Amino acid sequence: MKKSIIYIGLICLSISTVFAQKKLDRSKAPKPGAAPQIEIGKYESFTLENGLKVYVIENRKVPRVAYSLILDRDPLLEREKVGYINIAGQMLKTGTTNKTKAQIDEEVDFIGATLNTSANSVFASSLKKHTDQILTLMAEVIRNPTFPQEELDRIKKQTISGIKSNQDDPNAISDNVEAVLCYGKNHPYGEIATEETIQNITVEDCKAYYQSYFKPNIAYLAIVGDITLKEAKPLVEKYLGSWAKGTVKTHTYPQPERPAKRQVALVEKAAAVQTILTVTYPVPYQLNEPDFLKGQLMNQILGKAGSRLYRNLREDKGFTYGAYSTLSQDELIGVFGASASVRTAVTDSATQEFLYELERIRKEEVSADELRRAKAVMSGNFARSMESPNTIASFAINTARYNLPNDFYATYLERLDKITAKEIQAVAQKYIHPDNAYIVAVGDVKAIEAKMKRFGEITQYDIYGNVDTGVDASLLKNTSVEKILNKYIAALGGREKLQKVKTVQLNMTLAVQGIEMNFITYQKEDKKYLMVQQTPFGEMKQVYDGEKAVMKTPQGNKPLEGEALAAMKQQAVIFPELNYKKNADKYALTDVKTIKGNPAYEVTFTDAAGKKILHYFDIDSGLKVKTVAPDNDVTWGDYQEVEGVKFPATAQLRMQGQEIDAKIQAEVNPTLKDELFSTE
Repeated sequence: MKKSIIYIGLICLSISTVFAQKKLDRSKAPKPGAAPQIEIGKYESFTLENGLKVYVIENRKVPRVAYSLILDRDPLLEREKVGYINIAGQMLKTGTTNKTKAQIDEEVDFIGATLNTSANSVFASSLKKHTDQILTLMAEVIRNPTFPQEELDRIKKQTISGIKSNQDDPNAISDNVEAVLCYGKNHPYGEIATEETIQNITVEDCKAYYQSYFKPNIAYLAIVGDITLKEAKPLVEKYLGSWAKGTVKTHTYPQPERPAKRQVALVEKAAAVQTILTVTYPVPYQLNEPDFLKGQLMNQILGKAGSRLYRNLREDKGFTYGAYSTLSQDELIGVFGASASVRTAVTDSATQEFLYELERIRKEEVSADELRRAKAVMSGNFARSMESPNTIASFAINTARYNLPNDFYATYLERLDKITAKEIQAVAQKYIHPDNAYIVAVGDVKAIEAKMKRFGEITQYDIYGNVDTGVDASLLKNTSVEKILNKYIAALGGREKLQKVKTVQLNMTLAVQGIEMNFITYQKEDKKYLMVQQTPFGEMKQVYDGEKAVMKTPQGNKPLEGEALAAMKQQAVIFPELNYKKNADKYALTDVKTIKGNPAYEVTFTDAAGKKILHYFDIDSGLKVKTVAPDNDVTWGDYQEVEGVKFPATAQLRMQGQEIDAKIQAEVNPTLKDELFSTE
């Protein structure tokens, strides 16, 4: 089964040129002008008796009003129920004492409004004429949620499906490991949601979170749009004035620190051809830091699009499509990270270039040209952000939440313009620490491990940031590929029975994004193959007649040649393991892994195109439990005996970030006429 995606991009370019009346001296860069003056939009505010702080930003461009409520609470440890806070936030709008989820959704849609909830926020927006309707709904979800059990079950199922999909996503895996390393599992930012923690969540957990933290006295409400303070105040009083305030617990946590020396964290991604590479560590960095703006400017030079890391790793070395860095502020603890997706073969070289650039910005003053260009980019971004009234709302709330100077944003461009190259170097020396960093590499561990040793002590982790102790390597002793495949053949029913299988028909049923599909494969005498894909949109066939291969679609037939033809020829073989001795040079015993909680031998097969396919055989049962190819993997299960031979009855496929469950029915030695495999 193969999939292809064609991405079509349409790019429109508009170029205009203006000529100056007198000749310019292009050998000299123009002197920078004075920092432009930007008028920060005005806001008005008031506080209700229950402590709710309200900010009103009038903007009459369109007759629409948006309401953004934010809770200012400390992050929380969730321990064995990681994920319950986010789920509680999702459940706010799934039913109230007065309305069902269906009624809420219907009323929101009827007036063309928006209503979203999360663990610490509620957002609503509508045309001004629907103000009462949308505020009624917003107040309902804020004050009267009921957390229905059936909705919790639905959200848990969706969340677990997402977690399963992320188990095969190298970027998600890297995020998990980075979080655990930078913060530790006893910090709110270092906890990772798993299938088990989601299953542990109850309605009572969600209710307890809501009752403890949804209080007006820790909330900020920004109102933006076609509304005045005089109009807003009675509305907020009416709908949220009786929202009861209460005591909210505060929480403190140990301050995470960067490692004393550089450490390398490797995470296995089977059959990966690229490495997700990240250099990261925690860093105390907050919005109210005196050098906050200097840190942002330094990172603009180091790791934004077109900056040093990008030019080095992409433009100069060709290691990646893009390399970037972030210096993120947070009220508890910030983080620095520099990352790229690089080819496996250049993982160590890319790491060296990351460390080189991090050290260079510490040791050398940035050039006047770099400084000027970075300031211009940041000035432009800031000026464009002012076009949105929501920006003014965030400025108002940030000023109050983080105790910023009243002119923090009004003087932004002026302060940015005054930053010098010496200050950039000083702030780099404060926040950039390549010798005290975690280097996280998610990819083909065997291919990169030896070369990564020069950067620091290596520890291997699993996809959730746990130290991967691996499986006892001694299990590889006294065995071989031939012994493993012979045990597999015996587990299926024995060589004699398998050799009597001349034809096979497999029916696989599955659903992709709600669309049911059937895949029917036919194999005959190891020489002929047909795969029929049936969907509501039509039928497609791939057929191999023993010599030629073709793809048949409603649009016509397309011959398959080269690698595609070789793959079809390979798929025609019913039990390829029976032919091990003919292809012994293509097999290799490469590792022992834990699959579905049990140790399994990893056998690597190199196909005719040179691609490596990993097969995992359960050590105890001998059965094949997983197959991993460069672009997908399949977990096999529930083997059933058909005519004395075992076939998997279920499969779990992961392709392009999606997890798909499939059911399989096998038929042994059906009558398959040669005409079935016609390529005409």
